[in-house]
Amino acid sequence: MYLVNTTFQAELSIAEKFLEELDSFIPTVERATALHSPVLTRVASHPAEGSADTATFALQFRAPSAAELDRYDSSILPELFGRLYKLFGERVLYFTTILEVIR
Repeated sequence: MYLVNTTFQAELSIAEKFLEELDSFIPTVERATALHSPVLTRVASHPAEGSADTATFALQFRAPSAAELDRYDSSILPELFGRLYKLFGERVLYFTTILEVIR
C-alpha cells in the first residue's frame, strides 16, 4: 500500500477557487483509478518567513499498488497540473511525494 501526497502552495487571493478545483478533481481520480480514501488538508504549522500571503494544502490518496501509482502519475496528475497552470499560472506551486505504508 502507498500514500501519494501532493503538497500545494497557493496565493491567498485564489485559495478558495483553487480548493474548488481540487474538490472537482477528487471524484475524477476515484472514478479513473484504484486510488481511494482521499484526504485534503491545510498545513496548520506557522508559515515560513515570506509566505504570509500563501496557504499550503496537501492532498493524499491511498494506492493499492505501484502499478496504480504509475498510472496516476502518468495520466491523471499531468492533467491536473496542466489545468492548474492554465487557471492559476505560478500562483500555485506543488510537489508530489510517494510514501510506502509500512504498518
